[in-house]
Amino acid sequence: MPATRGMARPLRLHLPGMLYHVMSRGNDKQCIFADDADHRSLLDHFADALARFGARCAAYCLMWNHYHLLVRAGALPISRVMQQINSDYCRQFNLRHHRVGHVLQGRFKATLVEDGGAARRVLRYLALNPVAAGYVANPDDYQWSSYRAVMGLADPPAFLALEEVWGAFGTSDAGTGRARLAEFVRAGMQEDSPDPLLLGSDRLKQLVAPFLGPHQSIRDHVRAERYAARPTLGTLFEGRVSQADLDEAACRAFVEHAYTLTQIGAVVSRHPSVICRWIQRAKRSGERTLASREDTRAKNKI
Repeated sequence: MPATRGMARPLRLHLPGMLYHVMSRGNDKQCIFADDADHRSLLDHFADALARFGARCAAYCLMWNHYHLLVRAGALPISRVMQQINSDYCRQFNLRHHRVGHVLQGRFKATLVEDGGAARRVLRYLALNPVAAGYVANPDDYQWSSYRAVMGLADPPAFLALEEVWGAFGTSDAGTGRARLAEFVRAGMQEDSPDPLLLGSDRLKQLVAPFLGPHQSIRDHVRAERYAARPTLGTLFEGRVSQADLDEAACRAFVEHAYTLTQIGAVVSRHPSVICRWIQRAKRSGERTLASREDTRAKNKI
């Protein structure tokens, strides 16, 4: 039975060695920590799952009703890491507080993050998340974020891979890395939370595109994620002047990259009905070209 719009599920891509920003939220957005022991318990489960599945944690932040991790995947999928963390934490939370039922939502969010600038943005986002939520005035003061440990203000948990943080700032030296991170964080939160699936440059899109291709026809995955690596409409129409070129670009945008007639029309300042005619014309032109090639091949065989 086909999935309905409300049933769309996140797309999980496994790319060993890639960074992932993952976020898991409390069931029905409810609080997932009753006391400090719960926070410590979740950190213990981080350590167990990361070690078991060979993943490396660059940063974490535990909030009132959700938590964040910036993790580099090992040979096994990040979904395995998250399944163990969430199931183990839920079991222990319910045991401690004499309750039953879900603690965390089953569908965690996962964003593929490019090394370098994109990784720095996530590190800053996690450091400033408690400030944005009004928990503290300064990220240095928040106990349940990795930022304090990274800045040398608290003992880092054994699972925290500090070299990942320094690497994001182009150094292997802890002092230099701390100074660069602090300066970057002081610049403030300049963007919202990361995009649904990809955070990075066109190079990341090119890397991920072959892995997304097989999923694009599977409609029970979130549509925005299936087409996360598609080129922008501006790129598709760049330098297109002749009508034949515009027809072809519109057809590619619609057929290959699933842009809507309205979206295409907005870029070229045309009504969707006009875009529809462009697409049909490009298809007929393509059919004629294909027929001509087949006719030429047939004649050459004679």
